[in-house]
Amino acid sequence: MKSTRRFPLSPRFGKLAAAAVAWLAPLVSGLHAQDPTPINSETIDLKPFEVKAKRVLPKNQLLWAFQKKEWQYAQLGDFEILSYAWEGNAERYLKDFQRFRDALSIAWPIPLQPLVQNTIILCGADKTFDEFTPAEKKQRNGIFSHLFYDGEKAAIVLDLQKSFYDAELQNHFVRLEVDHRRLLYREYIRLLYAQSRNAPPPWLIEGNTQIIMDMDVYDRIIKFGFLDVKRGRPSPDDIPDSAKGFLQVVDDFGTSLDSDEIEGEGDVAETDDSDPFASDDEEIGEGTRVTLESVLPFWTADPPFHIALANKSLIPLEEMFAFSPEQYRELNPLVDMAWAKQAHAFVHYCKFGADRKHEQAFQTFVQRISKEPLTEELFQECFQMSYDGMLEKLSGHIRYPYHKYNYYKLYKDQGITAEKVTFREPSPNEVGRIVGTAQLAAGKVEEAISTFRETIERLEPLTDSPSPELLSSLAQAELQAGLRSSARERLEAAAQSGSRLPSTWTTLARLRFEELKTQHGPDGQIPPDALAKVLVPLLMARKLEPAVPETYELMAAAWQRSAIPPNLVQVDLLSEGVVKFPYNTRLGLQVAQFYLRANSPENAQKCADFALRHCADPLQRSQLSTFLRNIETTGQSRSAPAPKANS
Repeated sequence: MKSTRRFPLSPRFGKLAAAAVAWLAPLVSGLHAQDPTPINSETIDLKPFEVKAKRVLPKNQLLWAFQKKEWQYAQLGDFEILSYAWEGNAERYLKDFQRFRDALSIAWPIPLQPLVQNTIILCGADKTFDEFTPAEKKQRNGIFSHLFYDGEKAAIVLDLQKSFYDAELQNHFVRLEVDHRRLLYREYIRLLYAQSRNAPPPWLIEGNTQIIMDMDVYDRIIKFGFLDVKRGRPSPDDIPDSAKGFLQVVDDFGTSLDSDEIEGEGDVAETDDSDPFASDDEEIGEGTRVTLESVLPFWTADPPFHIALANKSLIPLEEMFAFSPEQYRELNPLVDMAWAKQAHAFVHYCKFGADRKHEQAFQTFVQRISKEPLTEELFQECFQMSYDGMLEKLSGHIRYPYHKYNYYKLYKDQGITAEKVTFREPSPNEVGRIVGTAQLAAGKVEEAISTFRETIERLEPLTDSPSPELLSSLAQAELQAGLRSSARERLEAAAQSGSRLPSTWTTLARLRFEELKTQHGPDGQIPPDALAKVLVPLLMARKLEPAVPETYELMAAAWQRSAIPPNLVQVDLLSEGVVKFPYNTRLGLQVAQFYLRANSPENAQKCADFALRHCADPLQRSQLSTFLRNIETTGQSRSAPAPKANS
């Protein structure tokens, strides 16, 4: 059984597992000590699902494709695969994806956290990718992949139908080839970062992402930090005679790699120092001197940063660092190259360039900006140079990106492998659940509701029934569409069927809590027997993976409206959420206040200290500091104000 690390406030925490059994007991003290109301103690009259005879539903293109048996399903480790693409292409991409993940676990080991649903949807013909594309992105150039993630479910959607896109490269309009493998890698890396409790700044995410996508993987060799300088270089056969000398472009504008032995796992070998633009044909272009600009119109793929940023004015570092998460979400790095390629160049230079002399300074810089505001003074303290000084160094790295990359030579039993992907015909439940969930995540609420409902209609009434996860996802879609009554019924049904989605239980608890607040007025206290109907589903959500902050936030909100305050055992359980979500400062302060009300100023102080260590917001830091000063001054629990109720 997986152990859960809890907030180390006192020895009491070692007994949480046993104490959780009696967690709700104080709620019903004074009510003849009866047990809390179990989830299924109420009889809920659910409207039966209408199941019609088999009929054709052509208005839903994706389910129509299922009826024609064009969807294929496979399982690959912790991912479900739904493919509308040619099977041979799908198998090749998924084989490479397995090798990529295997290599990444060695070179950059950040495991994917357990999710209820991990899916990869491969879209092929019939413009199926458009069915998952948000309306505002349909007309945008260069959109070939999506990542949808909500904390418990993730879907990577890839467009295998399109092969080319248009971009501007050094004032030249070029047609570049889509590298579907790199797009799949990019979305997977984004998923790893999306799970971070305290997400790094966009420039660091993008810089690391491009470094990881460039990782070179062989059966027993991994090159990490390697710059793929040849990516997109046009073939001599595609170059007109006037620019045939492009093979000598390295003389005017080029690079070579210069790496010593870097210790990795297994053996170590030297990096290839050969000319990246070298050719077996030494006579092509002999005596001809050409500029990079004469070659760029014939570039074939997403270029490395030393090509994309050649002869361009760099973005000031202050502006590059200030790029917001909102701007990053709207950025398409395939088309809007300048910022993305500069972020790559900066992170690559700091980690692997300049004989790696900035590597330690960069680590210190990243650690400090996770807790301090990023300023030029902080930057100068770490790197011993100003922004302008770093830009000058960066310009040199872009022109001649000599670097040392990590070279991992694996032992025989460590070889990079990939299991065979076996596709089969999916069930209606599988198609409806995966497709509808991705549509809902894309903001296509009406389409998702149609997919879910039509899936239910297609099920055989005597042999199949909608899965609790499908019912729960339909309920979430109906809530977004304002169909609260229907959504509530489906959530109750999904809960009674044992849904594995934490959101089933947290959403059900939230709906019940909202009803109770309406019944008891804005400031009224909720009696314990009624409050148990909110807390019991939250205890169910607490047992499921992945942990979600809403579980503990709703617990805290419920206790704030309770006619009976929580005791120490119950506050201890709330503190579990403080440890799991350390950057949720509001929750940390609420739990500290609960400890104070429960006559435990020592635990209140430890909880507030813990929250303060992970807090970067100035206002919240001020609130925590004030709270700690008040504890030191009074140390009295009964004088502490009640925590402020959540809205």
